[in-house]
Amino acid sequence: ATQMVLTGEDRTEVEKAFHNTIAKASHNEFMHRLMPIINSAIYKGIILSESAPDVNRQSNIDHANVVDFLRNRDGDGARTAMRLHIIHVMEGFGIKRN
Repeated sequence: ATQMVLTGEDRTEVEKAFHNTIAKASHNEFMHRLMPIINSAIYKGIILSESAPDVNRQSNIDHANVVDFLRNRDGDGARTAMRLHIIHVMEGFGIKRN
């Protein structure tokens, strides 16, 4: 997906596959049920990110961090990295957290 961001290619399906894989790795039934909502958010986020290059750069870093924690079989680290990814995306798009 990183290369696709740089070349401006449509990365919707790659992003969905990445996040679906993360959800499956979580072994959390709630995450599986949440995937349709996450997939919708990914689609909308990709459209919005066309005018927010900083969100794309940060997401690439966040995704790499999640993968590194998963490679190291560090579930707590992966969970924290994914939470930070969500926060970074929300902040990048000006979405307020409660």
